Amino acid sequence: MTATAGVCPVDHRALFQTDNQTEVKPFSAMPGSPGLPFFGRTLDYYRDPNRLFDELYRRFGPVWRTRLLWVDIVCVCGPDADEYVLMNRNKVFSNEKGYEFPIGKLFRGGIMLKDGETHRRERLIMQQAFNKEPLQQYLNQMNPDISRYLDRWVPRYRNGARIHFYPTIKETLLKLAVPVFVGERAGRTARQLNRAITDVVNASGAFLRFDVPGTKFGRGLAGRRYLEHYFGSRIAERRNSDMQDMFSQMCRAESEEGHRLTDQQIIDHMIFLLFAAHDTNTIAMTTMFYQLGRNRDLQQQLREESLALGVDQIGWEHLNQLEGISKVFKESLRWIAPVPSLFRATTEDTVIGGYEVPKNTIVIVQPSHTHRMEEYWRCPMEFDPERFSPERREDKVHRFAWVPFGGGVHKCLGRHFAENQAKALVHQALLKYEWHVPENQLLEMDYSSMPKPKDRLPIKFRRRRS
Repeated sequence: MTATAGVCPVDHRALFQTDNQTEVKPFSAMPGSPGLPFFGRTLDYYRDPNRLFDELYRRFGPVWRTRLLWVDIVCVCGPDADEYVLMNRNKVFSNEKGYEFPIGKLFRGGIMLKDGETHRRERLIMQQAFNKEPLQQYLNQMNPDISRYLDRWVPRYRNGARIHFYPTIKETLLKLAVPVFVGERAGRTARQLNRAITDVVNASGAFLRFDVPGTKFGRGLAGRRYLEHYFGSRIAERRNSDMQDMFSQMCRAESEEGHRLTDQQIIDHMIFLLFAAHDTNTIAMTTMFYQLGRNRDLQQQLREESLALGVDQIGWEHLNQLEGISKVFKESLRWIAPVPSLFRATTEDTVIGGYEVPKNTIVIVQPSHTHRMEEYWRCPMEFDPERFSPERREDKVHRFAWVPFGGGVHKCLGRHFAENQAKALVHQALLKYEWHVPENQLLEMDYSSMPKPKDRLPIKFRRRRS
């Protein structure tokens, strides 16, 4: 742990070293806020989990209890807590059991819902679809599609129009994902895939979770069934194809021992990957465009960086030259974490923060809270990409101070794809458009499922003169 100017890290490591603790208190002694009967603090969590965590961290410190619906939850706060849970050195935390509560029915079998040797073995095979050569192919494939979809944001006859940016970028990224991930071009099947993915993602925030047709959760389960049939009916064909999309590569990928993923494993992993890759960048780019619209000087600075490359569409060799976009991307992930909460469950009786915690207890790590702790970030509520500059590197104050992609063996497989896609899209947008967000326009978020702007984020775009 290191210190930077204006930042005073708090060392909570001793709280999370179970072999060092001489006095262990019973679970019933853990402080917390149970909330309302049955509902607990569920409504507060759905309204704004960041506000809830800020309140209870100030009251109780880095370890406390609450209830979401009828479930007892242990919440841990800060980089030391994040490291303890996400690194899981004592092997007492389960991803599968942790995520069974919020998303298990929708994303069962996905790589984030796997543990132990099963997770390690399947992840090694999946990694082949995220190595350098496939990532280069994905970038080259996305570039012309990015250009075409950006041209549709603001038709020339509506130059200077205000568009609702969140649904626009969400639709754009879905259209980009289907060819790259699945190998389908625009058409009826691509539209059905987009609809199914959207329904599954929306269902993750459903309050009532019953398979009733027409309800949010019912539509999500129907969307999953469609995706299961789509992938399952095409695996044999893709195993024998030379297609370069992610689905086809996963069908052909083998371990060093010659093992392949089973059909069901491929289905489960593809459904989860479509969800994870799409929604991470939807909110990341929403934040990027909002902040660049508010700070026109920063927008122009990035535009000059892109113009200096002298290319309309970036290649692999240009990625490291877009340092400004990279810093804005990282700061956007800090400012609004696309996945505010990470879930685990204890696999045995254990000790967390000096308290006994029973087996099968849900534990929540909150990256969005860690990212706004004054102990680790200078003026954390300000949007300041320069905190990621080589001179400052506030994210290095603690190795788990910046955790938008999680950590440990479950760290996001697609993190490099996400940044590459953001660079490719923002680069082209800077060359095609100028955009503006009024200084007094706030970005208020709806946390009922994945974070999204309450007002769909209106932004005024104007085409640049060639």
